[in-house]
Amino acid sequence: MADSLEQMYNERPGFFSKVTDPFSLEKLGAQAAIKEYGIGEDVGGKGDALRHLLASAVLAKRHSPWYSNLITNLHEAPIPVIGSLAQAPEDKAMDLHNNALGIQLAKEAKDYPDLVRKAKANIDSGTAKLVYERATPTRGPDAIDNIINSGSDKLVQLKDWATKYFQK
Repeated sequence: MADSLEQMYNERPGFFSKVTDPFSLEKLGAQAAIKEYGIGEDVGGKGDALRHLLASAVLAKRHSPWYSNLITNLHEAPIPVIGSLAQAPEDKAMDLHNNALGIQLAKEAKDYPDLVRKAKANIDSGTAKLVYERATPTRGPDAIDNIINSGSDKLVQLKDWATKYFQK
C-alpha cells in the first residue's frame, strides 16, 4: 500500500487496487492537502478542493477516467459507508465539479508534481470550485459547532435518512 498520493500515482496498480485505492485516498489526500495548505480536513475550502482534484486524478491515471468518475460519484451519493450522508448541496456540487476537473487534469499532467501544480493553479484561478475561502474544520469540537450553526439542515437530513433507512 502506498504511503503517499505521489507514490500511489507512480506505482502500477496491483491486483486488488481497484478495491483498495478508493479507501486509501481519503487519508493520502488529506496528507497531500496538509503538505500543500497546512490543513487536510476543511469542508468547502482549498484543502478539500485539492483532495478531490488529486484523488480523482490519481484514480483516473491508475485505472481509467470512467472508473474515477464512477467511484467519486458514488462517494458523493447518500450511501452508508462509502457515501456522504449529511453533505450540504453546495459541498456536493463543489466535490462533483472538482472530481470532474481532477479527471481532466490527469490527462494533462506529465507527472505528480505537475499534477499538484496544475491543481493548485486551478484552485488559485477559481476554475476549481470552493464553497468557503476560509477552512471549515470537520473534526473536533469546532466541527460540531460548525454543523449545528451552518444554516444547512445537515442534522435534519441525517435524521430523516436514518429514519427512512431503519424503517425498511
